[in-house]
Amino acid sequence: MAVLRSQARILLENKVKRHLARKDGKMKTGVVLVGVVALFAKAAGAAECPPGCRPYSRPAAEKRTLRSETVDRAVAAVAAKIGDQRIRKMFEACYPNTLDTTVKGKGYVITGDIDAMWLRDSGQQVWPYLRFAKDDPAVRNLVRDLLVRQFDCLLHDPYANAFYDDEKRESQWKSDKTEMKPGVHERKYELDSLCYPLRLAHGYWKATGDKTPFGDRWLDAVGTVLAAMREQQRKGGQRTSYRFERENAKATDTLTNAGWGPEVKPVGLIASAFRPSDDSCTYPFLVPSNFFAADVLEKTAEVLESANGAKRLADECRALAGEVREALRSHAVVKTEKYGEIYAFEVDGRGGALLMDDANAPSLLSLPYLCGVDKDDPVYLNTRRFVLSRDNPFWFEGKALKGIGSPHTEKGRVWPMSIIMRALTAQTSGEAKECLSALANCTAGTGFMHEGVDADDPAKYSRSWFAWANTLFGELVWNMVSRGEIEPPPNDLSSWVRPEIGTGGNGHAFPGAAYPFGLVQAGPDTGCDGWGHCSGYRFEEKEIKGFSQTHLSGTGCTDLGDFLFFPYCGPSREDGFSSDFDKGSETMEPGYYAVDLGRSRTRVEVSVSPHCAIYRFTFLDGGGANIMFDNQWAIGDPGRDQMHDVKISDDGRRRFEGEKRRWGWVHRTFAFSLEFDRDWSGFSDLPATGGRRDAGRRNFRFDMKRGETLTMKIGLSSVSPGKARRNLDAEIPGWDFAKTKADARAAWNGMLSKMTAKGGAAELETFYTALYHLFLQPVNMADVDGEYRGDEDIVKKSPCGEYYSTFSFWDTFRAANPLYTILVPEKIAPMVASCVEHQSIAGFLPIWALWGKDNQCMIGTHSIPLLADAYFKGLLGGNDPERVYRAIRATLRENHPRRQKENWDVLDRYGYYPFDKIRSESVSRLLECAYDDWCAAKMAKALGHADDARFFAKRAGYWKNVIDPSTGFARGRDSAGNWREPFNPFALGHDASRENDFTEGNSWQWTWHVLHDPEGLAAALGGKAKAASKLEALFAQPEKAEGMGFTSDVTGLIGQYAHGNEPGHHTAYLFRYFGKGWRTEELVREICDKFYRAAPDGLCGNEDCGQMSAWYLLSAAGFYPLNPASGEYVLGAPQLPKVSFDVGNGKRFTVLAKNLSRENKYVKSVRLNGRPLAGFVLRHKDVAKGGKLEFEMSSVRERKGGR
Repeated sequence: MAVLRSQARILLENKVKRHLARKDGKMKTGVVLVGVVALFAKAAGAAECPPGCRPYSRPAAEKRTLRSETVDRAVAAVAAKIGDQRIRKMFEACYPNTLDTTVKGKGYVITGDIDAMWLRDSGQQVWPYLRFAKDDPAVRNLVRDLLVRQFDCLLHDPYANAFYDDEKRESQWKSDKTEMKPGVHERKYELDSLCYPLRLAHGYWKATGDKTPFGDRWLDAVGTVLAAMREQQRKGGQRTSYRFERENAKATDTLTNAGWGPEVKPVGLIASAFRPSDDSCTYPFLVPSNFFAADVLEKTAEVLESANGAKRLADECRALAGEVREALRSHAVVKTEKYGEIYAFEVDGRGGALLMDDANAPSLLSLPYLCGVDKDDPVYLNTRRFVLSRDNPFWFEGKALKGIGSPHTEKGRVWPMSIIMRALTAQTSGEAKECLSALANCTAGTGFMHEGVDADDPAKYSRSWFAWANTLFGELVWNMVSRGEIEPPPNDLSSWVRPEIGTGGNGHAFPGAAYPFGLVQAGPDTGCDGWGHCSGYRFEEKEIKGFSQTHLSGTGCTDLGDFLFFPYCGPSREDGFSSDFDKGSETMEPGYYAVDLGRSRTRVEVSVSPHCAIYRFTFLDGGGANIMFDNQWAIGDPGRDQMHDVKISDDGRRRFEGEKRRWGWVHRTFAFSLEFDRDWSGFSDLPATGGRRDAGRRNFRFDMKRGETLTMKIGLSSVSPGKARRNLDAEIPGWDFAKTKADARAAWNGMLSKMTAKGGAAELETFYTALYHLFLQPVNMADVDGEYRGDEDIVKKSPCGEYYSTFSFWDTFRAANPLYTILVPEKIAPMVASCVEHQSIAGFLPIWALWGKDNQCMIGTHSIPLLADAYFKGLLGGNDPERVYRAIRATLRENHPRRQKENWDVLDRYGYYPFDKIRSESVSRLLECAYDDWCAAKMAKALGHADDARFFAKRAGYWKNVIDPSTGFARGRDSAGNWREPFNPFALGHDASRENDFTEGNSWQWTWHVLHDPEGLAAALGGKAKAASKLEALFAQPEKAEGMGFTSDVTGLIGQYAHGNEPGHHTAYLFRYFGKGWRTEELVREICDKFYRAAPDGLCGNEDCGQMSAWYLLSAAGFYPLNPASGEYVLGAPQLPKVSFDVGNGKRFTVLAKNLSRENKYVKSVRLNGRPLAGFVLRHKDVAKGGKLEFEMSSVRERKGGR
């Protein structure tokens, strides 16, 4: 292989000798050498940064050449996930360096330290910003204008590689012997310079769908490129229209053969006079550039057909691409003894081949990144081994770093760009990390990339301002963060949370500032009425109505939205309290929210403590500042919600307090205490609107100058204004906004550490956002002194200082509540006590608890599973088991005076709910109640209440009475025992559907709702094989909805399986019981992939107070509580390589998925603490004591039994 290395050296040395021999005398030789030495002597001086930059930092905002808040926010979001401070600072400085320093005119992007625009550099410099082009006008305009300019450049001279902004400007290289035109900086023909504009055009079109740049100039530019490429195939002769010579230059800076360059044999490849590194080609068929040309020609054809309908021109592109690819297969591959078949760097079509690689791109190393070559292509892998070895004549190793250099720079100089490209094409995560470490050490203390760096001494380098290399480094770090290859900051798991997930579509998630289980959840409201505003905010909307202090998250019903504020600049007014807002300015973090309001000219920031919120308003205009306090605002049904007994008082000129009663989803009494950090200059009370009586609005005026800030804090209480003030004084005693924000983030980091994971960035964002959603509710209503207002408006004091409400039990009993028993077992006893205390007043356990009351929404009483599960897991704490059981028994034996949904007399008489004896949802009610009865029977038996145990066990089996053996479906019956006719298993039902027997679903979905007896269900359906076949049919049915049901709840469909609504969450796990466990593994992967995405519309249905998130968290870990109160989890298939649970007492339960990949989604074996785990059930007690669960994953599905 030494022959290969010396071959390249000898060729280059001979080229230099021949060139120098043509010069007349030593003087000219000396001029060349002195010039080179001078260049590098300058480079080896004091370290410099790009203009306006200091080491590891960007220019001041006002000095940046293009500003994009979207890019700035994205940089901040990615940087927050980088633990290594040096890498983080380098990323923050390098990624936006093109925007910060090189946008010098409309579509004019210079390379850096040279005031000229290279077609190659400029296209690649903006490439990483394409992800923002669709939604950010500044980026979109930049790329579009650049494309138009590049098209004009190609039309001006396709053989030029660099241009000026001024078309009349003459170049310093005007003496070159070539057809130099004004406006051209340099006319070195490089094949890749014809390709980069086409690549950028395709990338822009794919990113935006914008066809505006693709007019006649685009078509003419493509035609010009094709003509130049065809000419440079040399089929018409060696002497083409392009010729180049430079006087007194290095051999690599000019062309031989009187300027026409070396001769070649036409074979279908396209000649290039120069390489991307500006050095002339030894053999003109530059292999990487030909790969590049073939790839971009095919992509160009795609744009031509789709954007222009130009099929003939597209066919020309494809034909030339095909010709080049065929020639590459025939002429670009060289057999070597040491490496096998590898790609040559350059060939001449006659058999001559140069084996090396250069630092700039396209290069052989960059083929997968830039040219569409498969990363696992055997020839590429062989080539990669060669170019990263000492057999590559431009591979340099020194004391400080190793990598590929170029004849363009001194021997021993490694280009950081080559190290970046190695990382971008890395075969392993370890290789990428090694490259990143090397890059961090080669900046000479500047934090920026350079062109060539001395391998022994990084303080010696060329080019302090090389924007392409900076942006490419930023792209690398972005990619590595996305793949989870960079460790996040220690203990700052909040950086992975994206609160906007689920705020679009049907997710109904709350995006504002919240504290774990906190009463106050403060943030923006974009609307207040209708199903779409359950959280007050929809990501799709463009106006903010104000900022209220209480919110629901993920529900399907509306309420809360208390005590709204609207800030604005200018004179006081009585209406028009709404503002557009800069979507790009929104910052959503755990415990913090910020946004810039447009018409209101105000920046709003808010953070929270458990019972309080603190706001910081920055007024961006002069002429006065205003805060409108709206006590009549409410999220809810305008026809249902009413305000009563509003009482407002003020204390001096800074404090403002009050309370009110509201009749909404429940009847609530609640109070506030508010304080400003400066006196108001006046206020005016505004009239109520919308017919809401006794509801006040007050406008506070402040004498403030432009740019000044006003801080406001507010405490809430369900008891009284005085208690609200006490909460405020205890939790936010001063005016330190930053401290409150930091305390909230620290609290969230503590909660997020309860369950940790390894994975790619999108996976971790999905994971930690799900965990964040899990801990938003329930909320602790008790004030700092333990008092709270419960049912019947009775004020009590909690012995433990906690009283929980906002329990969406119909949803959360399935997985969220069981997950709480793992992650926050200390919270279970207070939650149980809250439910039992509620029953002591109301007579019944809560169905859907909201602010101490029960809205009695949905069916079943699924606080019962929480209580039973807590008992069997030993988590009752100080709660008396007998008292807990009595609360359960009373709830399941006594008819509720305010609720007719579950009439026990009817159920006990018929053994089911006849649809002619109750209002609606007869089958769903029975199935849900049967599960509650099973929980009661289990607890009664354990406590020795034998008669009760038999009674509830019998009733728990009533589900069999609605399984129709003739159809294999759950089906409604009347009081005479007749099945409902006509029967349509696709027909959706709802509470308001009088002629249907199902709740937010249909028979296809509800037939499987026998959580406590899956084996019995299989028997009722004719045995495991038939049950499995029917379950398969569920997932294969048409995705359609029929009947009068509420279809907005029936979303996230796979066939008739509806993941967007909770009753089906366990269904995929039933395959374990039906003998086809591998189908569970397939479906868990499919559901996670389809219905959990790191995007505003990334959830397929209502998040429902943590249940949608809990399904993902447990399923991603590899198990799920099909029977939530059984103390058992059914194994699924892990979706993350590592998940770890903090189970208390310093112990963790860790799940590992060995060999997990896209293909390896099946479970081959499972070991618990080193021993094979029999069956498919994991016990809670094994999780709770800590340990290790190891899955070995495979691409082969196991068909034995439940596995």
